[in-house]
Amino acid sequence: MVNLSFEILVRSYYYKFQIPIRSFCQHIITILLCIQCTSHVSSQGRFDYNTGIQQAYIAASSLDFKRGHQILDSIRHDDPTNLAVVHIENYIDFFTLFISEKQSDFDQLKTNKEARLKLLDTADPSDPYLPFVQAEITLQWALIRSKFDELFLSARELYKAYHILEDAKADNPHFLLYNKSLSIIHALAETIPLPGFVKSVIGVSGSIEQGVSEITALIDYLQDRPDTRLFSEESQAIYAFIILYQQNDPQAAWDYYLMSQVSNNPSPVAKFVGVKIAQRSGHNTEAIQILDTVTDTQFGQFPYLSFLKGLCLLRDLDDQAEQYFQHFLQHFQGRHYIKEAYQKIGWSALVIDNNIPRYKTAMAACQDRGYATIDDDKQALKDANSDQIPHPQLLRARLLYDGGYYQRAFTSLIQQSHTLYYDEEYKAEYLYRMGRISQMLYNYPDAIGYYREILGTDEYSTTFYACNAALQVGIIYEDQGDKTQAKLYFDQCLSLKPDTYQYSLHQKAKSGLNRIKDQSK
Repeated sequence: MVNLSFEILVRSYYYKFQIPIRSFCQHIITILLCIQCTSHVSSQGRFDYNTGIQQAYIAASSLDFKRGHQILDSIRHDDPTNLAVVHIENYIDFFTLFISEKQSDFDQLKTNKEARLKLLDTADPSDPYLPFVQAEITLQWALIRSKFDELFLSARELYKAYHILEDAKADNPHFLLYNKSLSIIHALAETIPLPGFVKSVIGVSGSIEQGVSEITALIDYLQDRPDTRLFSEESQAIYAFIILYQQNDPQAAWDYYLMSQVSNNPSPVAKFVGVKIAQRSGHNTEAIQILDTVTDTQFGQFPYLSFLKGLCLLRDLDDQAEQYFQHFLQHFQGRHYIKEAYQKIGWSALVIDNNIPRYKTAMAACQDRGYATIDDDKQALKDANSDQIPHPQLLRARLLYDGGYYQRAFTSLIQQSHTLYYDEEYKAEYLYRMGRISQMLYNYPDAIGYYREILGTDEYSTTFYACNAALQVGIIYEDQGDKTQAKLYFDQCLSLKPDTYQYSLHQKAKSGLNRIKDQSK
């Protein structure tokens, strides 16, 4: 009955909520990273995460898929009942498809899911590892399907994996590996933008506090379990991202990352995790330093790292940024971030060379190439379709701010303050940029003043600037311990319907409200 109810509800809300479902799955994907194959098993299978399995896992996360398969083939030959092979083979598919986004690979590999789950049927039904691996395989395919726009199937598999883990945890409460994925879902559950009765029927619940409790318990548990220590770094990456996104504490997330095992891992996936946390916490220089250790081979294996390096260099106004965006475009075979890459090439032309013709050429390519399915590509396309060319000084300030160079951003913008404030075309963005910069320089009175001027202007009410201004005022009051004012502005953020980034802004506002609620307990 619950499965039927879930299917009816997902079909009913599919078109209305397809972007939130995709975004929710993509959150889990950034977090799981911050971190084929059929055979006959003649006797009862079991799960042994021995040294060979751990070596195969390391090869998979290092994107050395050939070596990973060689190790797993050898283990299967010598130990045909070890079903941990099936688990790690699924990791290889997951990393392959997440990174390449090649439709042909997806079409070829997606049949592996059911074949692997069938192999798991040979395990002892009472083995606590069985539901853990079943859920891991199901969840990984749910996340991959969201990459390839199979959103209905993605939602169904996410639901199935969640309930496998919840039921298993009820039966085996001391087997803490279930917390690895449950912590993510529980931490995000209270901010999923679905109606309350939908959540109630499909049975997805949780809180940030619950997710934190679960993942920290797992991290402690894994320190004393050498047989499953291979999941330790993944768990640490998950915790860092929960701190970053759900607890909204970027500096704490960066500090935790630096002391974690992930920061010493040379794999491209671990470097991806470090760069994302560094970027989000205003440590752009440190992100560049991490990317400087990426080899040519790793850039070839993981072209998105080229995109990230281009972005980091652009935020430092470095004229070498464009070459990394071009490298990404030449080597990436997927669908996402292509429009954004062309947008950023246009920005580079504008802020570094003030070359308007090159900017327009890049934005024309942005219109014609790639897909507008994720927020960043949608925003890039919207900019490309606009007749308005960004103001170079505002764009420089934005890039410097995004890189954590707050004083440089302030100095750059204050020189044009009088002109920009009285220019109706750019006033809203000027107020917003000054508010953000002042906030990060801990000048809260000025920041609140800039934000309130945006919120007090009706014509700005449908813009990203107004919605995020309300969110940021809420965060400032939360930091100052004024929960009443914080709640007022988080609620105002939720009442606004901006033309871009509505889902992510509303999710952050809901996280803020839940943090306030948790602090009041």
